[in-house]
Amino acid sequence: MGAWEITLKDLRLLARDKRAAVILLLLPLIFIYVIGKSTGQIMDAREGGEKVTVGVVNLDSPQSSADDAVDRVPEGLAADLIAEIKGHPHFEVHPLSNEQAAEEALDRGRAIVLLIVGREFEERVDKLELSDILYPQSGRLADGPEAALDLQIVTKQSLAKVGTLAGAVIYGDAVRIVSQQVVDKAKRQEAQTIIERKMLQQAERKAEENRRETRAAIVKLAQQSKSPSSVVYETVVPSYTVLFVFFLINIMARSFIAERELGTLKRLFMAPISTASILVGKNLPFLLLSLLQTAMLFLCGRMIFQMSWGVEPWLLLPVIVSTSLAATSLGLLVSTLIRTDAQVSAYANSLVILLAAISGCFLPRHMLSESMRQVSLATPHAWALIAYDEILTHQTIDHEVVAKCCGMLLAFSALFFTLGWLRFRMRDE
Repeated sequence: MGAWEITLKDLRLLARDKRAAVILLLLPLIFIYVIGKSTGQIMDAREGGEKVTVGVVNLDSPQSSADDAVDRVPEGLAADLIAEIKGHPHFEVHPLSNEQAAEEALDRGRAIVLLIVGREFEERVDKLELSDILYPQSGRLADGPEAALDLQIVTKQSLAKVGTLAGAVIYGDAVRIVSQQVVDKAKRQEAQTIIERKMLQQAERKAEENRRETRAAIVKLAQQSKSPSSVVYETVVPSYTVLFVFFLINIMARSFIAERELGTLKRLFMAPISTASILVGKNLPFLLLSLLQTAMLFLCGRMIFQMSWGVEPWLLLPVIVSTSLAATSLGLLVSTLIRTDAQVSAYANSLVILLAAISGCFLPRHMLSESMRQVSLATPHAWALIAYDEILTHQTIDHEVVAKCCGMLLAFSALFFTLGWLRFRMRDE
């Protein structure tokens, strides 16, 4: 008998276990649905609900002290931009005194997008020429909002989909207002040549195009902000998927207890097969079950809850595999420590819930304190959640973060499997 025969035997036993199917497939879906419809809506309200909260810091003023920045009535081109943003029905603008207050508002969820108008905003606008408006891909505007206009637009990472779109609307407003300013300045200079007049006409048309593009983005933003539930499920689905993937610990422990009580585990160790092959054969069916469970939950998340799989869905595959490996290896280790069914109920369940609470399965990680986020890195759950967050909520994915998370999960898996193998050699050989 080899590892594959052991795997097939355990797969047949798992197929007969209806309780395992309920715990691993049906129960997670029920949890995800209930949490998404109840607590998830509280999370959504915290993140701004149907309105996108924009924190604005206006430093482009001769009186930009922290004390009077909020109460002061802004003047100049920056004031026109802020007034334009306030006019959008799906924006809720919160004036902030300084950059530190803005970072705190973003971190605590009081703002989804930050607009920081720098001290050189109007000065840089004055340097723009008609050619910069007509050819934004090659002119000064090609350098981006911060380099070209001294504007910083910062998006809340946990709601990157809505936040990035809102940032595009804000930048569209800025470009339109700046374009009109440049056109008006050129008109005041009384351009006389035919070429200059044509350039003015083209610049005015460009400003009108910017206005139409901004309106189209606003319509898209309205559609996005009116259906926030899909954003909620991009947090809830991976969180509770990770939680229930590690519930395999209980089922694995009970499987090993049953094998011990029947004496089949002892007979396996007496057979001419290595300890490592036995453990691989025992782990593999639960690994396959974990992969099936995760795939089913993500498919249901897409089909039932309309959650997004991110801009690069293929990156989910290595995270799913490495998370399942970590879960089954931890299950193997726990199986060597627990000897009775009562211990499974008492200790294994407590371990699963404790690790989930520490890592951020019950609450989004950005709601945890900084110290708790650091402590949670001692759990495989946290690395899985970080990877899922990077893939599902970011428009530009940092592949190094995903690779690091998968590497840590594989390291946890190797550690747990090695410890489990050593425990089996000590107790069961």
